[in-house]
Amino acid sequence: MSTLNSTAFRELVESVVDENGRAYHRVREQQQTRLTCEMPKHNDDEEIIVCKDLVNPIECIAKREPIHEGCSDLVYTDQAIGTVFQYYEWKVEWLVRPVKIGRCTIMKTRIPVFFSRITKQVLWGYTLTLQQTKDNFERQMKECILWAAGVTAVAVLVAGGMGIKAAANAFSTALMTCLEQKLDDAVECVFGSMRLVAQSSGWEEKIF
Repeated sequence: MSTLNSTAFRELVESVVDENGRAYHRVREQQQTRLTCEMPKHNDDEEIIVCKDLVNPIECIAKREPIHEGCSDLVYTDQAIGTVFQYYEWKVEWLVRPVKIGRCTIMKTRIPVFFSRITKQVLWGYTLTLQQTKDNFERQMKECILWAAGVTAVAVLVAGGMGIKAAANAFSTALMTCLEQKLDDAVECVFGSMRLVAQSSGWEEKIF
């Protein structure tokens, strides 16, 4: 309530007095704090890679990968870890559509059309190695990605709000430990990490 409104309300209430001129009621203002309830923001949106490729998002991931000094011509070995979040998105567009009576179109007019799509946020683990290392150890590297994801429970960490960076650090440490054991001496220019990739299906018109 504004100051002007609260003053007028108080004067109105206190204007009702008894035979001695004492007000029947008194108004006392109290300070109130408005509380809002929002879902906590678990992950930094800047850390989520938005990618249109639903099958192989590695090109989207590569754009975020830092430069590794002293190593060149590195290739990716990637493995999907699992879907962390999945949700519907909606939008409305005003489109020109024909109005028909029977088989005859009598006019065209703009109407609101509803569209929806499903967006998934998927964790992808990957390694960066020389091509020869990939040719010789691709299966072992994918096994290490899945093992590191399981032992660190990164999907649970990200969904539970620990954050992508913290989960990626834990994952990378476990992944490199596994790679050192699996790859024996072929550990020159070997890197590994994890990314959360948002992948959306195409927009589909909803018919109600």
